[in-house]
Amino acid sequence: MEARVILTKETTDKMKKGISQFRKGELRWQKLQELEDTGKLNKARNRQDIIGMMGLGTGYGAPYTWLSNMISRGSIKEILLGFDKSQRPEYEYHLTDDNRPNYERIGKANKPKPTSTPTASKPVTVERNTTVTTNTATKMKATIRYGDLAIELDSIDSSVIENIISKLANK
Repeated sequence: MEARVILTKETTDKMKKGISQFRKGELRWQKLQELEDTGKLNKARNRQDIIGMMGLGTGYGAPYTWLSNMISRGSIKEILLGFDKSQRPEYEYHLTDDNRPNYERIGKANKPKPTSTPTASKPVTVERNTTVTTNTATKMKATIRYGDLAIELDSIDSSVIENIISKLANK
């Protein structure tokens, strides 16, 4: 028996484009809600079990990281039940109502447009207090003032002070 499948250009374009990270998170959360509603989620004993129940494979890849992030944010409650024969921890999992992720479409945030005029830099002043010469290099004590910032340096090489001043002046 032969079967032909004809894919439109629109379908192939969608397959090449893939799914956004936002949409992946939304689909994963929907699957978790489905597992919670059917009572299967609380039967999972570790994070790998949940990943397997969701159909996302095994291992410690992106789905495992996403699940761990949801647990650390408090969206999923992880309750320690005890330890198995191999002394591995066993947990019980539930979704929480107070920290559910927000997957509503809000729109893109407006980014501020860069101004064409550069901002005026703050003046850099250096107060040299004392200079101590050693056998290897010149050590000095200095206070660098840059706007509200004051940096006090003691027994430091003069080249380090010059680098700090050049960095502040170029900002």
